[in-house]
Amino acid sequence: MGIQTTEPIATSTDRRPRWERLTLADQASAFAALAALAAEQLALPGAYITVSNATAEVTVQAHTWLDWEAWRVALGVAPHEVDLGSCEPVREHVEFTATVRGVTLRVYSLGDLVKQAGETAAAVTA
Repeated sequence: MGIQTTEPIATSTDRRPRWERLTLADQASAFAALAALAAEQLALPGAYITVSNATAEVTVQAHTWLDWEAWRVALGVAPHEVDLGSCEPVREHVEFTATVRGVTLRVYSLGDLVKQAGETAAAVTA
């Protein structure tokens, strides 16, 4: 009961078939960008970070709205460049993308706006 692909579907960035995965060496630029960011932004909060094995893009899930805001400020992303969304009726998310040393970072945070109302206001209006 799955979809079977008979032709390779290329990604938009490197024209590899989507089932072809990058090597660790291919992902080196993402790790280098993260290492440079860590060296330059010593106070940046830790986060759940993944590196795609298909595109070498980095996804950063900030633990709280305030952590997410720290990433936004550190990466120089303007408030109008933030995307607001909703995963379900009471679970909102904020996200942005930034480029560090040629590597795309998608930084987001999820939260319950009722519980994190104070943090939400700081993150969205900063």
